[in-house]
Amino acid sequence: MSSVDLIEAEGEPTGSLVAVTIITPGKGSSGEYPPETIKKLAESPIWDSPVHMYMNHATGSERASRPEGDIRELAGVIDGRPVIDDSGALVGRAKIFPEYRDFIRERAPYIGVSINASGIMTPGKDRVIQEITQIDSVDFVTKPGRGGKITAVLESSREVDGMANIIEADGVPAAKPAPVQDAPKAESPEVAELKKQVEDLKAERDELKAKVEELEAESAKKDAEAVVAEAFRNVDAPMTRKMLVESAAHMPKAEFETRVQESLKEVLAAKSAQSPVYGMGAHVQESQSATVDDILSIMKGL
Repeated sequence: MSSVDLIEAEGEPTGSLVAVTIITPGKGSSGEYPPETIKKLAESPIWDSPVHMYMNHATGSERASRPEGDIRELAGVIDGRPVIDDSGALVGRAKIFPEYRDFIRERAPYIGVSINASGIMTPGKDRVIQEITQIDSVDFVTKPGRGGKITAVLESSREVDGMANIIEADGVPAAKPAPVQDAPKAESPEVAELKKQVEDLKAERDELKAKVEELEAESAKKDAEAVVAEAFRNVDAPMTRKMLVESAAHMPKAEFETRVQESLKEVLAAKSAQSPVYGMGAHVQESQSATVDDILSIMKGL
């Protein structure tokens, strides 16, 4: 066990910070990690920015579909630059986000950490890792990689910056926490502007549609007036004409034309034998009477 300076903290550790062994020299699943490689990694600019820590390594399909990682699985970050301890291991401090603190603190003895990284390896069967050039994340896993583990739960309720205990353990299977609910996404100005444009276009479409329907109605009314005027030529029946024109909007053209002819016959029948016919080009009024044959004869002679 490596020696680590301890600062006892009063109260139960909150788990907001944990000490982790990121990687140790030796043989791992990917190859051999010499001490020089670990030392070079400690000096790398990789640590200039916080390195993400996820719950479990992403699967192959998850890396393909979301290479940047799933924000809902982001449990914490490596806080600051790691250092080499007396045993040659790379150790650091992880800041854990609130929703994962209890979960990790309770399972600390039974889980570990593993790097998700890429680097340069010597050819051949020896598989010596010469340099780690990139670390995408340092993840909490049930089966840790090359020596990766949680070595201490840090920070008490008084926020003392130090280690309360050293915990050394091999990783074993552990359950994942309940998924974190998606945080509401803030709408960007660009999205808001696009939505406004869509609403404006919908309003313009509805306005144009209303105008087209109005024009179509006017055109249909004019056509109906023309059909009625032609059929009722020389027949003074304004009320019947008006009713026929208004009914045109509610029936097909052929049915309407049939209705006009039927109405004409009804009007002519109602006017028959009630008044004399006056002169050439005589005009039949609704208040006058004439026989159907007389009126039809007049219309044929026009």
